[in-house]
Amino acid sequence: MRDDSEAIDSTLPSDETLVSYFTGDDDPAAADALTRWIGGNPARRAKIERLRQGWGAAVRPSVDGNVEAFVTGVRARLDERGEGGGTGRSLLSPASGDGVGQWWEPRRIGFGDRALRGNPRQRNWRQHIVAFGSVILCVMLFGAMFLKSRPNRHPATHSYRTLAGQLMTVRLVNRTTLTLAPATAVTVTTQGITVIGEVYVDVAPHAGRPFLVRTRTALVRVLGTRFAVRQYANESRSRIVVEEGRVTLSPVVPRPRTRGTHTVIAAGMVAVVSDSGVMVSSDVPTRAYTSWARGTIIFDHTALRDVAMELARVYGVTIQITDTTLARQTVGLEVSLAQDSLGRVLESLCSVVGAHYTRDTHTYLISPGRSASTSRRSGPPRYTVPQPESQYGK
Repeated sequence: MRDDSEAIDSTLPSDETLVSYFTGDDDPAAADALTRWIGGNPARRAKIERLRQGWGAAVRPSVDGNVEAFVTGVRARLDERGEGGGTGRSLLSPASGDGVGQWWEPRRIGFGDRALRGNPRQRNWRQHIVAFGSVILCVMLFGAMFLKSRPNRHPATHSYRTLAGQLMTVRLVNRTTLTLAPATAVTVTTQGITVIGEVYVDVAPHAGRPFLVRTRTALVRVLGTRFAVRQYANESRSRIVVEEGRVTLSPVVPRPRTRGTHTVIAAGMVAVVSDSGVMVSSDVPTRAYTSWARGTIIFDHTALRDVAMELARVYGVTIQITDTTLARQTVGLEVSLAQDSLGRVLESLCSVVGAHYTRDTHTYLISPGRSASTSRRSGPPRYTVPQPESQYGK
């Protein structure tokens, strides 16, 4: 049976192992194995002792740096004493085949972090990791810059809504002022607004991109003006009334022959946009269309059914007309929202058309014929000027 010391004579110990052994930084198990290996052969003990003396005679450098540089320094001092193995050979490289250079390396030997830092493969892996991390960082930076430079396809929006019987004033950051009529919904983006209902717009003059106002059928572009836009959900056409300045108007779905064309609407003009195109009227008294934003509603030669619809929206009630012939009659009326109650307005209205109204909770019924109480309390309407070209709500 062979001795254990002979069985382990298969490979040379590495220089890193010897340096760790000399400096005391190796694993206890590895140090014990190396001690047993040295004690198994006198030639090994002599060789290790000479190496230890050469290491002790050298000025001890920091092994935290390059282990190969440290070993090279030890070899140089051994060569000066005639005991080294020559440059390029292991510290225990056999000179005469005496088995001194043979070494069995255990499966688990800890060389310590300092020895690993001198490993070229370890340095290469670290370089690869650093390079990969740099690439990832560059990709993230360029991606952030690209996303920042892209236009926002979904800009931030703010929504405003009024209920029946409510008015609201909204001031935007670009100094534009919006006045929302009752039962109106407005969506505001950085590009403009979308309207369902009626809104009075006061756009401050600026040299930037135009302010856009959209309805279901019309697109209005403005740089600085005052105008009103109307299209409720139950209406099939949009109405644009310019009070000051001018706007550029185009249908949302233009007809084939007018595709790409725009209509300029100046102050004192009213445009109606529908599926059939754009109709423009000039020299129109715009006050009848925009005075609601200042608290007064003016009806000029307006059908009673439309008057009832507007009053129901403004006062937040339900108004019904029981006779179709009565509903088609036209009236002229001026209503102050701050001073006139609904009862007073209905009394004045019925006195003009020869009707009377009754009330059931929040529902008001207008019927033909005068009642005794209505004839005693009603008075003439404060404003009656029939002008077909300026009908409120049309």
